Amino acid sequence: MSTSQDTTLEDSEDSNLYNKSLWPSEIFWRDHYEWLKNKGYLLRPRYHPDWVPSWSESTIFPYRFEDSRIQLLIPNNLDAIRIADRQPVMLRLADSPSISDELEIGHLVSSGNMQCDPWNHCVPIYDTMEIPKARNDGRNCIVVMPYLVPWDKIEFQTVGEVVDFCSQVFEFMHSHNIAHNDAKNNNIMMDWLPLYPLPPHFHDASMRMDWKGRSKPRNRTLYPVRYYFIDWDLSKVYDAKTRTTRVPVRLPGYGGDRTVPEFKRNEPCNPFAVDVYCLGNVIRQKFIEGDPFVYDPPRRNVGFLCELIADMTHDDPLKRPTMDDVVVRFEKIREGLTWWKLRSRVSDKTIPLLFHHLYAPVHWSVQLSYILRWKRAIPKHTHPDHSNPSDMQCRGPSMMSMLPCVLSTSIATDCMIVHRRTGCITRTKTKEWKYKSATELADYILTTQYLIKDEDRQECGFSNDESTPPRHSFSMSSSQESVIKDTSERLVHNRTLWDHEIIWRDHYDWLKSKGYLLRPRYRPDWIPSWIGSSEFPLMFEDYQTQPLIPFNIDAIRVADGTPVMLRLADPPLMSDELKIGHLVSSGDMQSDPRNHCIPIYETIEMPEARDDGRKCIVVMPYLVPWDRVEFQTVGEVVDFCSQVFEGLQFMHNHNIAHNDAKNNNIMMDWSPLYPKPPHFISPWKRMDWKGPAKPRKRTLYPVRYYFIDWDLSKVYDAKIRTTRVPVRLPGYGGDQTVPEFKRRESCNPFTVDIYCLGNVIRQKFIEVCIIHLAGDPNVRDPPRRNVGFLRELIADMTDDNPLKRPTMDEVVVRFEKIRKGLSWWKLRSRVSDKTFPLLFHRLYSPIHWSVHG
Repeated sequence: MSTSQDTTLEDSEDSNLYNKSLWPSEIFWRDHYEWLKNKGYLLRPRYHPDWVPSWSESTIFPYRFEDSRIQLLIPNNLDAIRIADRQPVMLRLADSPSISDELEIGHLVSSGNMQCDPWNHCVPIYDTMEIPKARNDGRNCIVVMPYLVPWDKIEFQTVGEVVDFCSQVFEFMHSHNIAHNDAKNNNIMMDWLPLYPLPPHFHDASMRMDWKGRSKPRNRTLYPVRYYFIDWDLSKVYDAKTRTTRVPVRLPGYGGDRTVPEFKRNEPCNPFAVDVYCLGNVIRQKFIEGDPFVYDPPRRNVGFLCELIADMTHDDPLKRPTMDDVVVRFEKIREGLTWWKLRSRVSDKTIPLLFHHLYAPVHWSVQLSYILRWKRAIPKHTHPDHSNPSDMQCRGPSMMSMLPCVLSTSIATDCMIVHRRTGCITRTKTKEWKYKSATELADYILTTQYLIKDEDRQECGFSNDESTPPRHSFSMSSSQESVIKDTSERLVHNRTLWDHEIIWRDHYDWLKSKGYLLRPRYRPDWIPSWIGSSEFPLMFEDYQTQPLIPFNIDAIRVADGTPVMLRLADPPLMSDELKIGHLVSSGDMQSDPRNHCIPIYETIEMPEARDDGRKCIVVMPYLVPWDRVEFQTVGEVVDFCSQVFEGLQFMHNHNIAHNDAKNNNIMMDWSPLYPKPPHFISPWKRMDWKGPAKPRKRTLYPVRYYFIDWDLSKVYDAKIRTTRVPVRLPGYGGDQTVPEFKRRESCNPFTVDIYCLGNVIRQKFIEVCIIHLAGDPNVRDPPRRNVGFLRELIADMTDDNPLKRPTMDEVVVRFEKIRKGLSWWKLRSRVSDKTFPLLFHRLYSPIHWSVHG
C-alpha cells in the first residue's frame, strides 16, 4: 500500500471513529445535515458531517461541552435554527400514516380555522418536508414546529399563575372530537420566549442554547406564557357520539399514564373520559398531592382545585365531567377568587408553615410592586396567529428581520456600528468575531443599546468580550458611507413600522389630499424623533402604535382640525359592516335621540383594492373607551345605563342585532370630558403630546355613549326578534360567557345582545368579575357600592334561560321605573370600590359630599 493510500485510510478511520460517537438514532440527522441546511434549517455542530468533538484535545470532562449533549429518549425530535430569521424551531421525524394519525391530526389542528380559535392550544405545524430517500420504517416526513420548553420547568409563584395554566389546558380539543390519548405531564409544553431572554438548550434547559452561560428564566406574572399540547402519535378523531355517549371504544393500556382506573381494571375505555382523567391527574400530581417520583411536592393555597380535580379523576369514567363541564365549573371557581387569593403564594407544602409565613413579607412586597405597575394577578397571555406558516413564532417582526440590513460582512478591524437609541453611525476598532451562535446576536441586541448592520444573514460574528457591544465589520468608501447613513435613517427606521401600518404610510399623501392628516409616524419620509436623543423611545409620540386594532387609525380633519377615526372597512362579501354603518347613519335614524350608534361621516374608496378585498375607508367620530374615566356618583352610572339601554333598544326596534355588545365595543365622546383630545394609543397623554390629558367629571360635563363595530352585526326579520327563535350558531363575538355558547346550542342574536350588555354592567359595577376583552379573560374590575338597585334587572338580563330575559323594550321601561324611584341623595352618592374597607369609604365621605352636596 502506498503512503498516500495509508494517509487516506487513516483519515477515513479517524472520521469514522468520531462519527461513531454519535448514537444510532443520531445518524439520520447527521446524514441529512446538508439537505436540511439547503431547506433553511441549521442543526447543531454535533450533527455536522465533519464534526470533531470539541473535547477531543481537552482534559475537561466532555459533559461540559455543548456538543456532548444528546437526548436518547426522544430520538425523532431535534432542535434547529431557521436560517431565514434565526428563530429556534423543533424538527420531528413524524410517524407514517400507516403507523398513526400524527400527520393528519397535526395538520388538522394547524389549519386556518382552528388556528384562529383562541382555545386552540395544540402545537402547530409550520412546514412539512419529505426526505429525499424513503426510510425502512416509513417515516419519510419531517415536520417543523415551534421550539417549546416543559411547562413546569419554572416554578409557579402565585395562585394566579396556576389559574392561568389551568384555564389554558382546560381549553381542550374535545369540542372537535379529537382525543389526545396521551395527555400526560410531559406532553404539555410552553412557549420559551416570554420567560427566557434567550432560548434555553434543548437538552439542558438550565443552560442557554448557545452554551454561553446559564439561562435566566423570569416569572409568569410579569411575562405571561402560552401553553401547548404536543405529541399526536396516539391521537384520534372520533365520531361525535363517542364523545357524548361515552361508550367504551378502545382497549386499555395506551399512553404514558398507567394510573387510569380503567387500565388497572383492564376494561375497555372511552378515550375522552381517559383524557379528562389524565389531565386532572397532571394537575393533581403537580399541585394538590405532589408526585414523589419526580420530587414534586404538594402546594399551599390550591384547595379551590380539589373538588373539580377529584371529579376529573373519579374511578368511574361516567361520573367524570366532560371538558365542557370542566371549563364552565372552573370559570365559576375563577370568578370567585379574590385578588388577594390570586396573588397568594403557592409554596412547597412539605416545608414547615413557619418558613412560609417568614417569607410572606418578601412575597407581598413583590406583589405590591406588581399591583403598582398594573400587572395582572392572572397573567395575560397572547393568542398567536399560527395560520401563516411563514410567521414562525407569530410575534410580529422577527428579531433578525428588525435588524438594519445594508452593510457587507467582510471581517476587518475598521468597522461601523449604529446605536439603537440615537441611530448614530460611528467607526470603531474591534477584533475579529469568533462566535457562531445566532442567539448571541439576539442577546446583544436585547441587552445592549446597539443594532448591527448586516446584509448577509448567512454570516454572523460576535465579539468574544461580553463587556463590549457587538460591532459588524465592513469596508467602504466615504461616499458609500454617506449613502448608507442617509438610507439607513430613511428606510431602516421605516421597518420599525408593523406590517399592518404599511398601508397607512403608503396612503399618507393620498389621505392628505382627501383632507385627512395622519400622525408623523406614517409620513413616507418619517425619521423617528428619538434619533439623536438619549431618552427611551417610548417617551416620544411617534413611537406609539396599536397592533391590536390594525384597521383603525386616528387622523386630523384638515378642514377644521377635528380629530376623527379612520377604519379600513370589511368588504360586503366579508360582513355587513358598511351596510349597517350607512343604515344607522341615514338621516331618519340620525334624527332619533335614542340612536347611540357611531355614525359614518364619509366613505372614501381607495385607489386600488387590497388582496383581502378591503378598499373602503370610513371616517367616523374620534371616541374614547367609556370606562376610561372613573364613575364618581350613582347618577353617572344611571345616565350610562339609560343611554346604552336605549341605544340597544333603538337597534333592536330596527331589527338590528349588534352580535358583539361587549365592553370595548362601547365608547364615549371625548370632547365634554377632555379640554384637549387624548391620544389614541396613550389616552393619559394629550393628542399633541404636550402634556397629560386631564379628564373632567361626568356630572359637570355630561357625555354621550356610542356603540361601535358592525362587522358581526346583522339585520334580521322582525319575527326573529319577537318570537326569539334560535337562528345562529354559538361562539361568535367577544363575550364567551353567554350560557348558550357554553351549552353549544343555537341561539337568538337579540337575546344574546341583551345578555352581553347586562354582563358589561354586571362586571363593571355589581360583581367581582373578569372583563372579557376580545375573549381574553384577564382584566379585573372591582364591584361598586351603592348600585344594588341594578341587581334584579341585570340578573334577569343575564338569565341562563334566554327565553326568560326581558326584551330591550321591557328593560327600558323597568329601568325608567327604577330611575324615578332613586332619591337625590342616592343619585349623588359615591360608587366607591367595594374591595376597599368600608372605613376608607366613610373617611372620604366628607370630601365627596363637599363636592357633590
